Amino acid sequence: MEFECYQELIEKDTTHWWFLGKKKFLDVILDRYTDNGNEKCALDIGCGTGGIIEQLGARGFKSFGIDNHEIAFNFCQKKNLPVFKADAKQTGFEASSFDVVCALDVIEHDEDDLAIIREVKRILKPGGIFIVMVPAHQWLWSHCDKMNHHKRRYSKKSLLNLLNREFRTLHISWIHCSIFIPASVIITLRKILQKDQVRYTNPTHYTNLLMNYIYELEKNTYRTFHYLPFGTSIAAAAVKDPAPY
Repeated sequence: MEFECYQELIEKDTTHWWFLGKKKFLDVILDRYTDNGNEKCALDIGCGTGGIIEQLGARGFKSFGIDNHEIAFNFCQKKNLPVFKADAKQTGFEASSFDVVCALDVIEHDEDDLAIIREVKRILKPGGIFIVMVPAHQWLWSHCDKMNHHKRRYSKKSLLNLLNREFRTLHISWIHCSIFIPASVIITLRKILQKDQVRYTNPTHYTNLLMNYIYELEKNTYRTFHYLPFGTSIAAAAVKDPAPY
């Protein structure tokens, strides 16, 4: 990820409607597939500014994070968060260490996403839950993907096939439904006009209020139906089945 992308992440992680929306979707999945807290251990892979570590901790988990980028690691350390500098393919944790592992907008950064999936399986306890979010639709590829050093965007089929190689997938759905149509139009027009896509803009206070309200509605729809019909990203939850006797 480019340096300026990390700077944007630090500045916007707690205020920008998109990042807050992602946390709303995570809450829905955690509510459905995990038992909050009870001294269970959770790991956020590619923890960035540590927002997800804090979100998991607030739910009662013993939460930890890893990131291999110096800026992210140092930022989390300054916040006194339990973070380790490590690679997603070689985390350094003992086998069967965690009840929940999250990789939110992470695996698309690595050429070998299967190696990450296998490492997650290794460090998850039997019956543990893996929660993953990825950017969707290769045709939505844009300058933003290049700046974030993405290797790919996913279809539901490609993500499902990847997860099912090591896990039993419990749930998969589109997310960020409300911005799908405007994002599709803007990205397509920018490609036609050959203009680079602007990354995360600084929304006004009222824009943030409006989008947070829209995302609250989207979250409630997601919670009720456990599915959204389209979106710019995909969310999935998978379980590590106990080894057969």
